Amino acid sequence: MAKIITIAHQKGGIGKSTLAMNLALCFHDQLAVALVDTDLQGSLFHIREDFPELAIISANQLGEIQKLQYDLIIVDTPPYYQANCLSYFYNPILYWCRQGRFF
Repeated sequence: MAKIITIAHQKGGIGKSTLAMNLALCFHDQLAVALVDTDLQGSLFHIREDFPELAIISANQLGEIQKLQYDLIIVDTPPYYQANCLSYFYNPILYWCRQGRFF
């Protein structure tokens, strides 16, 4: 069974997609990694041609997430994603970050 890392936060523009992409790139040498883009912007899905080594999946395939044959599945969520919806995934690992100024 694949481990699922879900990147979630109620605010947009804080780097959820960037974190998801960086995690996928870090692990793809050692594990079979899928990156699921559920954000309506679809920024990760739109750049999938630039990263042929990664399996970047659209939200349309979210219902099949448990059937995907990967070691690690990273889910990028939209900013308004409700915490109770995360129970849809078998073993979510949440990354909550605090927004602040970077100097």
